[in-house]
Amino acid sequence: MVDFNELLLKLKDTLNKVTGIEKESVAYKIRKIEELLNDIDNNFNISTSKLVSAKHLKNKILIQQNLIKGYQKLIRSDQRLYLTLKEKIDFCKYKIFTYEKTIKDARPIYESTYEKIIGSVEFNFLKVEFDPIFEIKNLFFYVDSILKIKYNLLKDGKSVQVNFEHASELEIMLIGKTDTILGYILIPCDFFIDKENFFVDIDFENFNYVCTKISFKKELRLIRKNAGVVCIYNIGHGLEVLTSYYPKICGVCQMFMPIFTKHYRCFRCKFSCHKKCSDIIFFKCKRGLFELEKRWHNNYGIAHILYEKKLSGFRYCNHCGERITKDTFLCCERCDNVFHIDCKDLCFDSCQMDMNLRTLMANFFPKQLQRSFNDQKYNISNFELIRTLGKGNFGKVILAQNIKEEKLVALKILRKDSISCASEAKYLDVERRILKTATQCSHPFLMQMYYCFQDSKNIYFALEYLPGGDLFYHTLKVNFTQNNLKLFACEIFLGLEFLHKNEIAYRDLKLNNILLTSDGHIKLCDFGLCKENLSSSDYTYTFCGTLDTIAPEIIKNEGYTNAVDLWSYGIVLYQLNTKSPPFTGTTNRDICWSIIYSEPEYDVPMPEDLKDLIKKLLVKDPKKRLNLKGVKSHKYFHGVNWNDVFNLKIATDFKPENYTSNFDVEFASDLHIKSEGNDEYRYDEFFENFK
Repeated sequence: MVDFNELLLKLKDTLNKVTGIEKESVAYKIRKIEELLNDIDNNFNISTSKLVSAKHLKNKILIQQNLIKGYQKLIRSDQRLYLTLKEKIDFCKYKIFTYEKTIKDARPIYESTYEKIIGSVEFNFLKVEFDPIFEIKNLFFYVDSILKIKYNLLKDGKSVQVNFEHASELEIMLIGKTDTILGYILIPCDFFIDKENFFVDIDFENFNYVCTKISFKKELRLIRKNAGVVCIYNIGHGLEVLTSYYPKICGVCQMFMPIFTKHYRCFRCKFSCHKKCSDIIFFKCKRGLFELEKRWHNNYGIAHILYEKKLSGFRYCNHCGERITKDTFLCCERCDNVFHIDCKDLCFDSCQMDMNLRTLMANFFPKQLQRSFNDQKYNISNFELIRTLGKGNFGKVILAQNIKEEKLVALKILRKDSISCASEAKYLDVERRILKTATQCSHPFLMQMYYCFQDSKNIYFALEYLPGGDLFYHTLKVNFTQNNLKLFACEIFLGLEFLHKNEIAYRDLKLNNILLTSDGHIKLCDFGLCKENLSSSDYTYTFCGTLDTIAPEIIKNEGYTNAVDLWSYGIVLYQLNTKSPPFTGTTNRDICWSIIYSEPEYDVPMPEDLKDLIKKLLVKDPKKRLNLKGVKSHKYFHGVNWNDVFNLKIATDFKPENYTSNFDVEFASDLHIKSEGNDEYRYDEFFENFK
């Protein structure tokens, strides 16, 4: 810690020995130290050392060091990247220098959870106080390491708004007139929650301050979000998808998990592994719900013979993957595996099991090759690529024209290298089968698939092109009539009803996945998270979907039926009519709490019978929630001729404009497709039906 009394004496002794700008600088520092010691006119002061713990700063240093290694590797492979990446490397080095300097003084005034938050914070700048020796110019605002705003302190207005969409960290960089970095602060985004008209002095170190009033606003508008699998269940393990920010080893293969990649971690027993290794865990979670895995058995069971040993050098636990930092740890006499003492009761009876044995024990059963309902052979060279329509976790959707047939298709392209475990590969085949079923039945409200194919890099779905865009886009821009909203509700319901009658749970019904035809009718799309063979009485446990539309029983991890789709249906009806989400929160935790415990507000006028329908769909208890039969007979749909709806005999009031205006501009026209090469992927056997 800095001894300000001692520093004050030294500065006063120096004051008469310097002249000009240096004397002004010393006098300024003397004044600021005296104010600090006498607690004169000080607002709430924030700095990196007051907001971030030493442990988190150490992790940040590791992240920056790994980034530098990655940039240097790129430069070695292509010298043309030197100038571009040198600036990034210098930035990383500056942050490492700042973090190392700050660690010894890190005394956080509150405990941050580093949760990702949704909302915005407005900075109203009241006063700037800088050492006269510095010539300041800009403030750069980085949200999760991405530069969002360049604010000119000399020219711009008195305020700036920074938006957070699932962001965890804000970095503010103080930049001088010669573009040199004069100061830096790292702020966990959750610090801003509930701050309204809150006065703070942002401390950029070296007595440089920006005095500001901050106000945080919760986000109440609809936000486009991608779906995903949050947690899967495997022999009792609850495997959550996490990102590696510092070195860890895989509990299966014992190799390091690359920084910034996704991996699985059991929230019950802390076991961690690569996603690709999750198929060969083989051992039950010792804190798991074993009754869910009655058919599972494993004949291997050799316990470790553990003894305590003094720590020397770097060691990583073979169960949780974390570095061992305590003085003693547990080591196995036979196989030399090492464990935290706290992991002793959780580790598996897997002594002397190596990867060769695991691979021999691995036994996948992909579906038998089925005859395609369209036997034509295609490859990517058969198509002219026109425009990117959307992007997701696994790939993109591109508007393309079949050159020979002169037919427009929506080409859904999924990268094989993004598929890292058997469960992800199986989701693709589930989507293919459901698209095939919908196409063979020519269902009017489900997207059709013309054919599918693959090459060494990608899987391709040639889908029906729906030029009207999605309902998320139009809901924000169009005021639909009540007649049109009711027709949308009818058509969405019939699509959902077809899936449920075929024992398919959709699990991702949302505005993004409801597309419009050129005539303004709807079609459900994106069946990648569907669950087959799930009747109204069957339960499943995978935590997946899009948070805004997820039912409370999914969040509670109690198992759920296809009734979750009726909850999502209620969410969609609410959003269509109010243009806002029924359950909101600043963090994902807040949104989950809201879904489980709060009730939607009905401030926007809507028909009473529609409000009643939505309320009966958004019932927390799935057993009391309205079922398919109850929805169809609800008074909101009184007088609806369902046959006319199914046969598209009812015209819509809304017809989309030309296709170029119906897709968000955020989807850049990136038409690059990596399709060359002869790579073989571990799960190619699951793709046999895509030929």
